[in-house]
Amino acid sequence: MQVVMGIDPGAANLGFGIVRVEGNHMVALDGGVIETTPELPMERRLQRIHAELAELLAWHEPKAMAVEDVFFGKNAQTAMTVGRASGVAMLAAAQAGVGCFSYTPQAIKMAVCGSGAAGNGTPPGTYTSWFSVTSSALPMPFARKSTIACTSTS
Repeated sequence: MQVVMGIDPGAANLGFGIVRVEGNHMVALDGGVIETTPELPMERRLQRIHAELAELLAWHEPKAMAVEDVFFGKNAQTAMTVGRASGVAMLAAAQAGVGCFSYTPQAIKMAVCGSGAAGNGTPPGTYTSWFSVTSSALPMPFARKSTIACTSTS
């Protein structure tokens, strides 16, 4: 049995999904979004993200953290902000003794859908077949974040 945390980094909304791998199937344990407000200075936003991730890491004790790589072609400011959030997530993992792995959005789509060109509107059945639940039982935001964790297990 192995627990893996997946991270979709962002300073305003950092998504996470946590899965447990048992043999050749996965169990969804937790997932959600760590939200911060733009009124807070960046250092306070990053502090909140770090504190909440540290709590999640202590609670679930994952063996690995999979982080989606920053992929922005035109907006350098957005890339910097997402990069900061990604760095804070990796720091929290390192402090907890958890190894980190980074994956491009294309690698994640390839692992889940079989195609790196799959769109963000991936059919719910793709996710639910991994978790052995019905489409209505697995909210799409959780499913998308959990695919990052799933990529690290495939």
